[in-house]
Amino acid sequence: MRRNSWGNIAESKYRNAFVEKLDFKSNLKIDSFQIFIEKGFKWGYFSSNKTSFNFEESKFPYQISHTDRTDNNDVVYSFIENQKFDSIDEHHTVFLKKPILNDTLIMRITKLRLIEINGTNKLIQDSIGYIKVYQKK
Repeated sequence: MRRNSWGNIAESKYRNAFVEKLDFKSNLKIDSFQIFIEKGFKWGYFSSNKTSFNFEESKFPYQISHTDRTDNNDVVYSFIENQKFDSIDEHHTVFLKKPILNDTLIMRITKLRLIEINGTNKLIQDSIGYIKVYQKK
């Protein structure tokens, strides 16, 4: 199964998957957010410490990785305008044919909170901001 480092640049560099850090601007102050391009990789069958780049046959050998959630786990980031991507999977991992962004990408910042309605907890998702992701040329 293909893996995503979910925003840990240090791990991506350790696995020799890191390609390039991407630039971004947001309407909110987000200190812990990181986004970058890395080579697609797999973990070993018996160890998550082993890294495999066996994607010669793949049309999408690169992927965009980003910080998954904040430290307190109440804010998530997600891409919108999915038609701009070379490919995207059900976990919202963006795959690229080349390590190049042809357009500015937009991400939504969503805050999660639980509220009680009629004695039942409901998860509410509030869109609180946006991030513009781009690659300096």
